[in-house]
Amino acid sequence: MSWLKFVSNKYDIVPETEKISTCQLEVVLQYNDEHILLCSPRDKEELFAPLRILSYDIETHVPADGTFPSATKDPVLQIGNMVTTHGSHEPTIRAIFTLGTCSPINGAEVRSFKTEAEMLLAWSQFVNEVDPDIITGYNITKFDTPYLLNRATALSLPKFAHLGRVKSWRQTLPYPFMKVEEFSQCPGYNGRLLLDVFQHIREGNYSDFQGPGKSKLNYVAQVALWDQKEDLPYKQIPILQAGTANDRRTLAVESTKAKEAHVSLNSKRKKPFLKDLSRDCRKALREDYIIPDSKLSSLLDQR
Repeated sequence: MSWLKFVSNKYDIVPETEKISTCQLEVVLQYNDEHILLCSPRDKEELFAPLRILSYDIETHVPADGTFPSATKDPVLQIGNMVTTHGSHEPTIRAIFTLGTCSPINGAEVRSFKTEAEMLLAWSQFVNEVDPDIITGYNITKFDTPYLLNRATALSLPKFAHLGRVKSWRQTLPYPFMKVEEFSQCPGYNGRLLLDVFQHIREGNYSDFQGPGKSKLNYVAQVALWDQKEDLPYKQIPILQAGTANDRRTLAVESTKAKEAHVSLNSKRKKPFLKDLSRDCRKALREDYIIPDSKLSSLLDQR
């Protein structure tokens, strides 16, 4: 994610009616070293564009017997969202999508829906309107992202999966109701960087998180926010959901710290993923080699 410069008179701006993407600016040019140049930033503030970051987290129904939720039958109850700009610690948007009414939450926009299908389609539209460069969360590659896709399949909502920047592209799993076991199995968001905080903590990319329980969200929130996230007992989730608007507000507020932890970690970690990726891309351009796609490499290795 570095700044690029196009040589004047060597590119054409694509008219709005002919765009294949949702990008604000789309150009066509011949790719070679003479037409696309890598900029050298004058200072640290210019290292990155003001990238827009969406952090999200879902709450689902929990079966009465306490078993793990199944996307074939257990609905999504809430989707909490926080939007920030890279380099800024203050969110520009705090929004919570809830199934059923929800009392107001200070500093957040509450959007309530009568049906799960309406909520999921509204969230898909929200993602495209926000147009994030980065989508992040905690364990979203193994749970939140595939769960949302599988719920959309269960509810026959093909429009939901248009979450990337290429208009004709749909985010899909290799097969319906697939359980994602590895980070590399999760489909990305075309044109958007998918960044799972849990994955980076597990790989040891944060020196603050060491020892047993280092990847538990409660501990992560305590270190990142100097505050403890009190996880609701799973059996309380359906009780609160079936209760009053105030009960559903309690459920929504409990997930707020999770999104704040995502944002805090992304802004303060000592080995920034974006910085490392940018450095590797610049080196690849200088030395004329490519950076392999880990997801594709994993699939090829299985053959």
